Amino acid sequence: MVQTWDGKANTFPSRLEKSNKYNDIFQKTAQGLPGDSNNVFVQLGLYWQLHLAYDSAEAPADFYNRFFKAWKAGTYTEGAQSYADRVALTAAGVAERNLSDFFTRWGMTLSESTLTKLASYPAESRAVWYLNDQSRRDRLAGQAAGEGSFTITAAMAPESENQVNVTMTASLTQGKLLGYEIRRGGKAVAFVFPGEDGSAVYTDTIGSANHRTYIYQAVAYDTLGNQIGQPVSSGEIRIAYDKTLDPASYTVSRTGDSVTFTLTEATDVSGLKLTEIPAAGDYTITVTTQDGKTYTARSGNFGQGNQAVDTAGSYLTYFQKPGAGAEDTRIWTYCAASVTVTGIPETLESSKLLLVSYAGDDIAFLEDGAAGLLSADYRYGEEEADVIPAGTLVVVGTYRGDPRFCTVKILGQFTRTTAEGEELEPVERPLDGYALLFAEVPEDGAVSDISDGLFLFVPDVQREAELQDQSHCDGVNLLPSRIKAVLSRTDSASDASSQRVTAETLWINSPGGTELPTIVLEG
Repeated sequence: MVQTWDGKANTFPSRLEKSNKYNDIFQKTAQGLPGDSNNVFVQLGLYWQLHLAYDSAEAPADFYNRFFKAWKAGTYTEGAQSYADRVALTAAGVAERNLSDFFTRWGMTLSESTLTKLASYPAESRAVWYLNDQSRRDRLAGQAAGEGSFTITAAMAPESENQVNVTMTASLTQGKLLGYEIRRGGKAVAFVFPGEDGSAVYTDTIGSANHRTYIYQAVAYDTLGNQIGQPVSSGEIRIAYDKTLDPASYTVSRTGDSVTFTLTEATDVSGLKLTEIPAAGDYTITVTTQDGKTYTARSGNFGQGNQAVDTAGSYLTYFQKPGAGAEDTRIWTYCAASVTVTGIPETLESSKLLLVSYAGDDIAFLEDGAAGLLSADYRYGEEEADVIPAGTLVVVGTYRGDPRFCTVKILGQFTRTTAEGEELEPVERPLDGYALLFAEVPEDGAVSDISDGLFLFVPDVQREAELQDQSHCDGVNLLPSRIKAVLSRTDSASDASSQRVTAETLWINSPGGTELPTIVLEG
């Protein structure tokens, strides 16, 4: 207050503005994580924003004058136990506004009784947690609320495997733009300030997530704390890359057509990736483990067996279990001290050879037909009911993972309309039905992560008809307007409590009508 004293309305810059703390303050309130900030000046923003929101020009210190009188007298806090409850009850009582969102954004955990009391006050229409010194100046100057239109796009960052550039542009017809709240999957992750032209770019680092899909949203706010219009959404984007070792973790040496990777320390390695596809030619990969033993991890030909799906123009092969035949598609991970590859053309630069650390789960729809009708009865088990009848509608695709610990679900996006034909927001939910995961079972019976599994999902057409409230349906095609395949993994083959999503496809339009592909299962 002393720093902002100007002899009038207290509009001089505060220490928060001078030290550029509002960026950190807005990141804290955008994410809304529980608990106080460890930075005392960031936490100071919680209290200062109440002054910015409610003090007038004529009485620039009035809010906290009334707040502390009520605090000392316990005017609003009878029965409240925690400090957070007492602060929230007192602030809301003095402001005569429901400030539950404000305190939740600041990480405070309020009791049910406090939330009920706060809900009895009139709603606060502004995002008070996004106010800064300029917000109060603009409010006192009579600045108009913001109006305008916005766009958002999301794309993979250049030269990056797990970063997304989210770009916003704005066209305001009135008011002043403060910035954008960025949401990923409906959850706020950051706040970004725009440039002079109203545009902004936020780079989101996904971390270790892979083969997952995301939709970004931007919510624009003016300097008064008002939301401008509705959130705008990007298209769906899929993060998919081959997880390779950092080249700094090994050294590379060459002798003729032989390339050797020597690891700084023993590291799990499960494959080899070439960012340029050589002409057809035989190759052999041997791995020396940390105990000094050497194994042939893979042999093949660059003209065949390319398992690269995430990066066009690259060649990828996964390691095999020692002694496994060429047809064995299990992915084997070695704790490697060194890896040697023979058959590499001398013209291929060493920097274009990379070691794959972990294959990771993946899932995709069959390109030739994601859904179709079974050509004939198919028996998949010994029980009497373990038969899929001919003509059954099935959804088909491929997966990479361990079938003992993985499961497949099909999400549906169902369109809805009113009795008058007006389209409503679509509903997303899993389709009712069951999934079968097929895998090559090797002679030793040791099924593990495989690179080319097949999944078959069988919708329960009768149950779907009930869920969709369809009184008459011929059962030929009862798919939603769009579908997405989701692969989940558990830590135990017999316990689903640890289930988490490890891969998913983009949404695709469901095939419609009666002219569906014929699905033939052999073997």
